[in-house]
Amino acid sequence: MTPSVLSPVRSSFRPSSFALACAVALAASLSTSVTAAGSTPTASAPERAACTACHTVTPNLSAHSPREIHALHAGDLARPEGDCLQCHEDDGRFLVARANACSGCHADFAKKAPHDAKKLSDAECASCHTTDAVRAAHLGAKETTAREGLKSLVSVDVTDAKIVREADAAYAEVTFRLLDAEGQPVPLATKDPADAPWIKNLQLYVNWDAESDFTMSRGTPIFVKSNKRDVTQKGLGRTPAGERERTPLFRTDGEHFTYRVGPVVLEDRFSTSSPKAGKVGVVSNRLIYCFDDAKKLAACDSGRDRKNAAWNDLWVFDEKGLVPHERLTALRPTITSNAKCGTCHGYNAEHDETEINCRSCHSQVTKKNKHYADTTCYSGHDDENGRHTTPFKPKSYAPRAMPGFGGSTNDLTLPCVTCHNPNTPPTAAIRDYMTNADSPDFIEDLVLSYPDMKVWIHSLHAGTRPSQRAEGGVREVKWAKSRGDCTACHEGESFGLERLAKVGRPLALDTAYDPDSNAHPAVDFTVNAYASPMAATCFACHAYTRDAYGKLVKNEKAKAHIAEMGGKFGVKLEDLQPERCNTCHTPEALGKAHGLKR
Repeated sequence: MTPSVLSPVRSSFRPSSFALACAVALAASLSTSVTAAGSTPTASAPERAACTACHTVTPNLSAHSPREIHALHAGDLARPEGDCLQCHEDDGRFLVARANACSGCHADFAKKAPHDAKKLSDAECASCHTTDAVRAAHLGAKETTAREGLKSLVSVDVTDAKIVREADAAYAEVTFRLLDAEGQPVPLATKDPADAPWIKNLQLYVNWDAESDFTMSRGTPIFVKSNKRDVTQKGLGRTPAGERERTPLFRTDGEHFTYRVGPVVLEDRFSTSSPKAGKVGVVSNRLIYCFDDAKKLAACDSGRDRKNAAWNDLWVFDEKGLVPHERLTALRPTITSNAKCGTCHGYNAEHDETEINCRSCHSQVTKKNKHYADTTCYSGHDDENGRHTTPFKPKSYAPRAMPGFGGSTNDLTLPCVTCHNPNTPPTAAIRDYMTNADSPDFIEDLVLSYPDMKVWIHSLHAGTRPSQRAEGGVREVKWAKSRGDCTACHEGESFGLERLAKVGRPLALDTAYDPDSNAHPAVDFTVNAYASPMAATCFACHAYTRDAYGKLVKNEKAKAHIAEMGGKFGVKLEDLQPERCNTCHTPEALGKAHGLKR
């Protein structure tokens, strides 16, 4: 895979050094070498470098028992607890089963047979739970995927992408191949990849004008074949009944597949791309495929198939064709990287991808969502009153092993922004779920619920989204370090406001919604208001603060200051004003205010 243009030079550190500190199974590594043949290793202090990835001050590990250290982190991690290498050095010591350490995550194991018969010694634990068995239970699926190359059985190779004009409209024309693990074209029974029974999902996301955060909401995606349902599809034409409508194949020679989608908005009132450099667009891929135990491609849902996803990639193009990634970096600075995100969410340095994907967040599915689409990207409520019947349902905790399925969307840089951009207001379902039109905070809550990458990343991690603040709210993000540490996510001084001052695109809002909407997909919005880009970004973190009792309260002072500097929420386009935030809030000033080490 070609490294994402937004990624820095890859670090020489192992992924585990980026991992969440002192998470699952840390205390089990408090072991020394075996003192005699067949004896159980005893405890000693491990290396603590992993702890400082999250903890500002190196924790005193000896102050807690192995069980306590596991229990303190269980359920509060950004990755599955079964990824022991988040904290442990891979020296094998953490694989030795001990009741004290294991009970931190598996708290009720002593109540279940055969452990309930008597109190077992560590030696008895290890006699059943061998080191090989422990590794297989926690890491086996993930390591099998890596060892057998299960995410590399098929790859998407975009060979051309350009803008074509037809009847006074512009369209994106994208051509790709499907390659096997040896880099050879995958033979297809027909000349249409949509007919391949081994393809579960094949989509390409396309959007234009990357410098100014794109011109279109969700761009012009190509749905070759989708695993997303749409019950309104009745099986007419090329789309089977119940599947999201497929994009027609424009032309093919049996190896190269060309799709034409659009119309594409080449320029709008907010476009700011440099005339010298010229605008560019991007293409990213999503492919899920099925195979058998011999790693041969096999029909999906046959009952004997396994599935995995190809690695993500990113291609850059201008109006004439594919261009080097340097064209993109000349227009758009490196803001964050998969390595930065991977500090908490896991990182694959070889392919420059994280271990988080869309469904890691998009997991709340209403009954109506499930019926209509079996996905979270659609609108719809559950009851006759236009509300979800089980809003803010918290997840129950259970320790999780590392999965073997790697996910089809693991590049958290620009591919996410093709949809998560300022042109994409919260859908009717999100507005229905998170906001109340009768509340005096309605507009502010719309902004805090916004899916634009720079807004929702801040609001989610700051805990200011309405779904997080509500009683019984979901997705509380716990930090051991300061939330003001911009450099935990940002590359260089990209946390500064200069870029937004030059090319910041206002957030498009829809202040009305139809609670009965069942739109497929959920693009049911009409833009009738805007929010200033710098104001929305800063407000995402500073909308709320903690009082002397630790209670989350509205930060009226910050809101007033934002308004004083030209920030607007929920106003007509003509009422937007130039923002002056960057005049005082330079990178140096922001670094000082946030306590950043410079």
